[in-house]
Amino acid sequence: MTGDIPVCGDFAGHYRKAVKLAVWRNSATIRYSRNETLAHLLDRLVDDQTMHAKYPHLTGVEQVKSTDSAATKRRIEKLRERVQPTRLTEEQENVDINGWIWYVRHEDDNDYHVIVGSSPRATAKFMNVEISGLPGPRAKDRAMLERVCQRFQRLVGEPIPKSKYKALLPRMKVRIKGSLFWDADHYPPGKVGPPDARSSTVWEIHPVTSITTI
Repeated sequence: MTGDIPVCGDFAGHYRKAVKLAVWRNSATIRYSRNETLAHLLDRLVDDQTMHAKYPHLTGVEQVKSTDSAATKRRIEKLRERVQPTRLTEEQENVDINGWIWYVRHEDDNDYHVIVGSSPRATAKFMNVEISGLPGPRAKDRAMLERVCQRFQRLVGEPIPKSKYKALLPRMKVRIKGSLFWDADHYPPGKVGPPDARSSTVWEIHPVTSITTI
């Protein structure tokens, strides 16, 4: 791979960082729900409006602007790091889904947005799943997340841009495992993905722990 962005760089964001960079565990081993379609998962998730009403403190967190002073940037970054540092009750699940990759993009925080559809057709419903930027060198899940990132790069097979979403043609059918994450930073829904494949929810799978072709 070539390019000026590291293939598997350290996570450079702040919003709910501790949750994004750790796989959910309720036992010594990582357990997953039964394999299901993306459509089934989307149908059973708590809807975004209900989540927003229950956790209003997760939305409306200030965004860092390029015009902000250094002191303002530090203040906002610290605030964003402190917002809900643990998983919500509804997020305490590892899922295992089948779907089709439509688009990919490398984000500024070193996450990869992967827009997954419930089918390869235009009538599909969409969800953003994220190949996470890496946690610190001593983090428990660093090696796992780095392997996922490297496997994802091999699946795509060519550099992934930051400037725009890259379409995968033909659509790639995959099996994806990972932890649920309600990303209120993207609330309300409809902000993530290109115009023909907007994510229908701010729910994500983040971090992804496994991605394989079917």
